[in-house]
Amino acid sequence: MNKPIIILDGHIRSALAAVRSLGQAGYHVIVGSHRRTGLALYSRYAMSTFIYPSPVESKDKFFSLIEHITRSHSEPPLVYAFSDATMAALTDKPSPFFQVVVPGREALSMVSDKYRTVELAHELNIPTPATYAPETYQELEKLAHDLP
Repeated sequence: MNKPIIILDGHIRSALAAVRSLGQAGYHVIVGSHRRTGLALYSRYAMSTFIYPSPVESKDKFFSLIEHITRSHSEPPLVYAFSDATMAALTDKPSPFFQVVVPGREALSMVSDKYRTVELAHELNIPTPATYAPETYQELEKLAHDLP
């Protein structure tokens, strides 16, 4: 049997797609969500499921539960996260009990910051819509009057 794969954010449709794809490929898929209504929790390809605390409300409780669940496996399972909050909670500190499949901290920081992403697009000569980043309330007021 393949190494277990844990899919988090089972309430997000892309997580459901991953569960289906990995399950059809024969992987042992475990699904978690902070919502009991997460569609991926009810997929026929979910070998087991669990509910975790919201990583936004309690990063420490969330991280501890993921460690508890993964600790029982003979080798560290792969953990896939599908939301910014879950990725951030998992990448804050490493764990010997699981391997997180997320981009590096710098890449994650880049794509989570719209302004930095737009700056990079400009450097690469990729067209973008007009983007503004007012730093003060006065700049915001001026923009509000200047925009069509």
